[in-house]
Amino acid sequence: ESYTDTTTVKNAIQVKLVDDLTELFATTAAIVAGSGVMVSADDASVAYLDGKLVAGDGISFTVNNPAAAETMTIAVDPASEAETLAGTEVSKPVTPATLLTVIGSTFSYSRPLFTYADTDTITIGPGGYYLAGKGWVYWTANITFDLGSAGSNAGSDDLAASKWFHIALDYSAVSGAGVLTASDFINRNEDNVTPAYSGTKGGVYQDTNDRTIFSILTNGDSEIIRFIHTNDTIFWAERIVNQAQIDIDNAWTDIGALIIPEYATFAKASFITSGNTWFWRTNGITDPPDGHPITEYSGDRSIITEVATDDSQIIEVISMVSDAATIIGKTDGWRFPLGM
Repeated sequence: ESYTDTTTVKNAIQVKLVDDLTELFATTAAIVAGSGVMVSADDASVAYLDGKLVAGDGISFTVNNPAAAETMTIAVDPASEAETLAGTEVSKPVTPATLLTVIGSTFSYSRPLFTYADTDTITIGPGGYYLAGKGWVYWTANITFDLGSAGSNAGSDDLAASKWFHIALDYSAVSGAGVLTASDFINRNEDNVTPAYSGTKGGVYQDTNDRTIFSILTNGDSEIIRFIHTNDTIFWAERIVNQAQIDIDNAWTDIGALIIPEYATFAKASFITSGNTWFWRTNGITDPPDGHPITEYSGDRSIITEVATDDSQIIEVISMVSDAATIIGKTDGWRFPLGM
């Protein structure tokens, strides 16, 4: 095809040139602004797709749209919880949810101060815990927690005589991460739950989802036994006899179980001894054979020491004389285990 009208040809060229320059300027502006450009460690090679500069995978966008801004979607592959914990992934982002889970399961609590208030009430000082499935929960003022179904949480077990009651974060009551109130705590009778450490959740849990944070013991009148909390240790206001006076000679012998929660393995214990040297050892351990000294002096003695037990809460003792040796065992307190 030939054109004899040079003006028509010139005008057509000008129109085409203007259109092309307009699209070029729009594309350049979009690239400068960041639209349509992706740099990826997975695929650093540069390619052109429909006139748009692209590097990497997982990108989709609207093209050939000079009348409006380009749109672009980038598929992101975030690091998993395991990859975040490993700390070796260098090219993946970490989402806030994963970060919270990792921090929560690793640094999972700020233990509050627990204080005896009266026969059915304790005070829980400011603190915070990671509650698996909910997130980081906390409170910044003292919480008065009344035990029993008529107390702070209707789901709590009523106090009974001579029982352990475990205080926990009530998973079903907690709505999510954030500030807790008294109704978000629950107490359960030792007969109804079994607190145990969960490495996956990073704490002591009962009823699968409720996180155990403390325990109280009642007396024969179903009243809370007075306690004193300091650092990681709970002291009984008055030590409790766990072994009445008994004649034990030069043979390892179990004594009455320590008065500590079922999940605890360290106790403050005191002994009143007669005779000669006495030793204690963790239940069932035979090597080394000598254990730890209670007293290495002759005559009657009273001494307080820290002892380690197992889930039986029992220790063994031995006297170094074959007769006329008696011992009385008392529990002075217990220590919080890992995760509490």
